[in-house]
Amino acid sequence: MSVVPSFPTGILARVGSPYEPGEFGVQLTSSLQFSFGTTKDIKLQPDLRMWFPLSRSPEVAFVVRTNLGFLFPSGFGQSLDTYFQEGDTRDQQYVYFRGLFSGGATSNRGYLAEWIAARAPASFLLPQLGLAEFRELCAWDAAAPACNMAVGGRAMWEGSTELQFPIYGPVSGSVFVDTSDVSPQRVIRFKYPHLSPGIGVRLDTSILAVKLAIAYRVPGLQRATGTGGPEEPDPGKILGVPITFNVGLEPPNPQRSASE
Repeated sequence: MSVVPSFPTGILARVGSPYEPGEFGVQLTSSLQFSFGTTKDIKLQPDLRMWFPLSRSPEVAFVVRTNLGFLFPSGFGQSLDTYFQEGDTRDQQYVYFRGLFSGGATSNRGYLAEWIAARAPASFLLPQLGLAEFRELCAWDAAAPACNMAVGGRAMWEGSTELQFPIYGPVSGSVFVDTSDVSPQRVIRFKYPHLSPGIGVRLDTSILAVKLAIAYRVPGLQRATGTGGPEEPDPGKILGVPITFNVGLEPPNPQRSASE
């Protein structure tokens, strides 16, 4: 049994407001979690956002965001260091539920949620198979979903640049470039940029904001040539083009709320 107290994202420092036209701002936040019990870990995720006004009316802004994540496990995590060993099944479950991931509507929009992560054979997805059978499966078909599963990681970085502009009333648009990576080790890797430019639309209501985004995974800029590690499976294409469509929810922008 593990207990996981969570200290959610809180403002450490803030200058200006992203909701005030023409106002420059910087916001630094951090999320801290730790668990104790059968296993122990500390997870730290600082986040920095900066917005630069380009116009007072209409509201146009250039927004920069960077996010880091580090997991410090104790009593688990050895499955990230080996291809597949005896006893890794339980270890991988801990990694899967406590590890770091990237991708999705509020992360790297070129990928589905939690697609970017350290990958490994995940025997807990096929509990009906014995260890010998599972090894035989992955030796025969290394591309099988259970043999190339996103299981989480120890280190993560994300970066995003975005031009935001109003469209009409509570609807706004954006042009963005996202990039990120998750490493099995506690090191920041830049050889796996997962570069994904795209466009987005946002609808603010009095309760929440709905974000729609479509992003293009630039061929040749997902990982550097010659880098090791398991190949990521294809996230899928739309009409034969490597793009991903994401939908997400965020707190509303009070200046563009549909109720006003």
